[in-house]
Amino acid sequence: MQHIFIELWKYKDAWRDAGVDARQEYAERLAPMVASMTAAGVEVIAWGPNDPSVDLRADFDFFGVYRLPNRELFERLQAGIAASGWYDYFEHVNAGGTAMSPPAVLGDNIALAPPRPSPEDISPVMTGERRTTTVDGLGMSTVTLGEGRPIVFLHGDVGQAYLWRNVLPYAAQAGRAIAVDLLGSGESDKLPHSFDGAYSFRTQYDYLSRLLDALGVTRDVVLVGHDWGANLAFEWAKDHPGAVAGVAHTEAVTPPFEWDDWTPPMIRPMFRTMHSDEGEAFQLGDNQFVENIRMGVLRSLSETELDVYRAPYRRPGEDRRPPLDWAREVPLGGRRPETAALVQAHSRWMADSDVPKLLLRAEPGALTAGRRLDLLRTWRNQQEVAVRGVHWPSEDDPHGIGRALLTWLEETVGR
Repeated sequence: MQHIFIELWKYKDAWRDAGVDARQEYAERLAPMVASMTAAGVEVIAWGPNDPSVDLRADFDFFGVYRLPNRELFERLQAGIAASGWYDYFEHVNAGGTAMSPPAVLGDNIALAPPRPSPEDISPVMTGERRTTTVDGLGMSTVTLGEGRPIVFLHGDVGQAYLWRNVLPYAAQAGRAIAVDLLGSGESDKLPHSFDGAYSFRTQYDYLSRLLDALGVTRDVVLVGHDWGANLAFEWAKDHPGAVAGVAHTEAVTPPFEWDDWTPPMIRPMFRTMHSDEGEAFQLGDNQFVENIRMGVLRSLSETELDVYRAPYRRPGEDRRPPLDWAREVPLGGRRPETAALVQAHSRWMADSDVPKLLLRAEPGALTAGRRLDLLRTWRNQQEVAVRGVHWPSEDDPHGIGRALLTWLEETVGR
């Protein structure tokens, strides 16, 4: 997980008094230390003088800015600077922490939230066995980790199995964790003939159902879903009540579907665009719905992570159709009445069913807020755990999700 470290410094008398030879000797001793940290993965973005014309200039004459891939290196860099004797020669102040998105920090500022320690590291690497299963002539990709009871992970909108990479190791302690790339997403095939609505909820559900049958996932199944993936889980549970052992969900699409209920407000203009005639240019042309994943993540995603999410949609045109169809399936403003009826039906089933449920409520959250949260809290036999995140909590708090999921699996769902 990306960290940023910033230092500001100016000369102490000890540096001025050391003499040119001593200063040169000290700089030469620093060189291998800097090379060692660079080789370990510390990126020196820049060193430079603090321009006297800077507005509200800090009273320091030089700056250094570093980018680090994880917390371990973040701490090692600080320890190395202290051990080098640097602070003996320079007045110094430091700032740093997890690289976050501007909306996330502004949200904390609005709420007067105090600074938080950097969270646990989030790996950009997915582990597990990847395999492809043919469903009606199309390849559907899955990643599996662990053995035993099937625990199926489902993504929504612009996601893919990769979304769950840091959660799977926790679930694998309780069963066979299977993360699915839905049709047209991740490493799964796309439809040979695509059009507006080709990747409808019903089409995705039909392919998913046949995939689970092909994988032998037919009994004692736990489903874990995000966004539309949660709704796919609800629909499958409704249709297979004797086969489902539990459903965990986060940021599901649930009623009501009025524009004023769609939160946070900053995403409404994007969804209005996606629901308009401009949606094709916005997504099929510019891939903006995928690029805007960063709006729903608190931390700053690395280029490595972003490239995985971009990979299925590199080619403009119909290859970029699945995220557009998912956005248009949300029945806002009376659109998609058949989808609205379907969502209402499986939401009623979930509310009345005794199947064990786990609501992973994102804070500050996006879809799980207001009247939708009120509705979710009426569901029977449901536990609720708060996790950090806007719309993609498994990218912000996967360890919190993993621990909550494992506890729920062991203590509530049972073996």
